[in-house]
Parts: sequence; C-alpha cells; structure tokens
Amino acid sequence: MPHVPVLSQEVMTALSVGKGMVALDATVNGGGHAELLLRKVGARGKVIGMDRDASVLDRAKKRFAEHDNFIPICGNFRDAETLLPQHGVKQIDRALLDLGMSSWQLEHSGRGFSFLRDEPLLMTFECDPKPEHTVQALLRRSTEKELTNIFQVFGEERHARRIAQSIVRERRTHPLRSSRELAALVERATPGAKRGKIHPATRVFQALRIAANDELGALADGLPVLWTLLSPGGRIAVISFHSLEDRLVKQFFRKRASTEEGIPITKKPIVPGLWELRENPRARSAKLRVMAKL
Repeated sequence: MPHVPVLSQEVMTALSVGKGMVALDATVNGGGHAELLLRKVGARGKVIGMDRDASVLDRAKKRFAEHDNFIPICGNFRDAETLLPQHGVKQIDRALLDLGMSSWQLEHSGRGFSFLRDEPLLMTFECDPKPEHTVQALLRRSTEKELTNIFQVFGEERHARRIAQSIVRERRTHPLRSSRELAALVERATPGAKRGKIHPATRVFQALRIAANDELGALADGLPVLWTLLSPGGRIAVISFHSLEDRLVKQFFRKRASTEEGIPITKKPIVPGLWELRENPRARSAKLRVMAKL
C-alpha cells in the first residue's frame, strides 16, 4: 500500500493554513500532508519538512524538488528549536505532527518493522542507527521485568510476562536477530495465537518500536519546543495512534488552556470517518487534536 496521509482534509480545515505562512510538517513521512500544506501557503509561504529518517526525507526531497519553498531538515522534532534556526527559520505559523510510521518504512525499509518479512531486528527510524539503539540490542540487554513492562505499557499485551520469559530463555542459546524469528517466538508463547483476529506479534512489535525510538519521550520533549516556536495565533495539530500518545497531547493542550496560553480548536479528538477507514484501514486508531496559541 502507498503512504496515504491520515485525516488530511480534517487537518487542513483545523489548521486553517493561509497564504504566505510558514508551516512545519515535523514528521514529513511520505509527504502527503506536506503537499497539501504547500498548496495552502502558496509561493510566498514556506513548508519545512522534517523527519529523523534520512531515507524517507530523501524521497520527500525528490517529490518536492521543484518547490523552492520546501525546506527539508533531517532530525527529530524534539530538536526543532536548534535545527530550524540553522535553516533561517526562527518562528512558525503552523505545526503538524503525524505520529504514525509510513507504509514505506513498514514495507520497504528493511529494518524489521514488519513481522511478515525476514529482516534484521532494527526497528529504528534512523536508517543507519547506532548498534545499541536497535531492538536487537534492546532484547539482548533488557531484563525479564523490563521487557514485561515494555510489552504491557507500550503494547497493552496481556501475555507480556509469558512472552518476556520466552525471550529471556531463548537468548541464552540463540540471540534473536530477525523479525521472523521474533514473530515465531511470540506466536509460540501466546496461548490461542491461531484464533486471534490480529497476529499475536502485532502489539509486541509496536511496543518494541516505541521503546527503541523513545517515541513518547520525543513527544513529551517536542510539544513544548514546537509550542515555543509558534507565533501568536499559530496552531499545532497532532495525529496520534496510541492511547499514551493521545494522553500526552491531551494533557499538554489542557495545561495550555488552563494557563490561558492557548485555546483548543478541537474540543474532542477527530477520528477517521467510515469512508476513510474503508480506503485506508491503517487509519483506524488515528486521533487528531488541534490547539491555537493566544
């Protein structure tokens, strides 16, 4: 499946992007949202496309090669306050965070994101990660208790302890190196695995990806950074795919509202409609929240 931008029309409506604005797509992925932003800001505006995955960013560069007002930046949005001024940008009018991974990363990166392929267990958004930052290293060094916690908190996996025990037992003689090895182990360790609606490794792979990339830490650090960069009247939109992500965004926006620094544009999160879910089933857990800075 090609990468399809989630809640694209809802995002554009809630952000209310105007001509000449400076907009930041802080997780540019396949560039679907960035393309819409470029149309909205026009020739006098700018769109900054940021991503920590250099290979994804390269694809965005090629896609928007004819747009002089598209500024690609490789890096984590938690570092935006340092990275943007290096490219002549000190303030932004609109910011978008789409926290979902792209279909390209899942299907073509070769980093072990999918349990349907036999790939090295990297699961990092960086295409050339440090060895100690990979899922392979995480599985090697984490205790049974730490692995159980990762699966319970980030994956809401009810068989977390049983799976963690199996991993610890397996690595004594055979360190896990590939996505297919891990998926097979999880399937063996999960009672009634064949009868489930989803593959038993789904939640485990999600949890390990979140942990290896410090996704929640990046979000907790990045929200106040992007808020600081926003101009008065600016807006920030966040699309989350996990309850913990949505909780962080909700709490951050609620605090800004309580201190009268901002006003919510979306009183409740916007979710995909039936038509979008039919066209793009991967959007099923998406939630959009938008806040304006006063």
